[in-house]
Amino acid sequence: MTREQFLEKLQAHAATFAKAVATNEGEWIIKGFIDVYRRIYTISVDTKIVSKVLELILYPMFLEFEKSHGLKIDLCPQQNFYPDLTFTHEASGHKFAVDIKSTYRTSDTEVNGMTLAADERKQFTLDDLPKIPSVVKNFQFFAQPKFRIASSLPGSGNTKNIGSVIKIEELVNGTGPFASLGEEVYDDYWMFYLTRDMAQALSLERPYMNLKSYLDYKKRGADTLRAHAKEIASLAEDEAGKAEEESE
Repeated sequence: MTREQFLEKLQAHAATFAKAVATNEGEWIIKGFIDVYRRIYTISVDTKIVSKVLELILYPMFLEFEKSHGLKIDLCPQQNFYPDLTFTHEASGHKFAVDIKSTYRTSDTEVNGMTLAADERKQFTLDDLPKIPSVVKNFQFFAQPKFRIASSLPGSGNTKNIGSVIKIEELVNGTGPFASLGEEVYDDYWMFYLTRDMAQALSLERPYMNLKSYLDYKKRGADTLRAHAKEIASLAEDEAGKAEEESE
């Protein structure tokens, strides 16, 4: 199984996720946590909790995906490790990493963060179940390679966490800025990206801050190499000669 084949199958399967986690009205089927005294506590607005509960609900869906396509699934052995899920194709041995991310809509066309809702300090009983509000609704699932939905800016504060595009259309269709530039450009851009704090800690000037300055930075390097093309060619010949002498 190739990466493209895996992605196509996962995208088709992800299209069925919404029915598994929501009612016909689009409300999340999870209302809260229940204790031994049959008291229900509504889900916290903490995005990590919502995301984790979503993962637990979706796990049977991933098991179904595993069985349908000759795959073996492995969960992340520790918290905050990448990826959340690893699928191994049993016939070819190819491995595919899947990370589960969640966010909320800020408008009809954009997203940012996680949906917030009910007061988690309230307690309910099982009789109150129909009255308990769902903390999230109107789910939409999609699967895309990271480079196709990545932006050219960090996702949080001064960290180097890779940010995503925020337009829903770009997320669902995988048409972020690196989609047309390619995965090699994406890897090169983020491998050497420095935040302001990182550059200051290294006493360096930031090489680039966005795609425009990245292009200028790469162009300067290419121009410098072209200006010294003859010297580089001569040095390469010398290095090749020395390598032959050493091998003898």
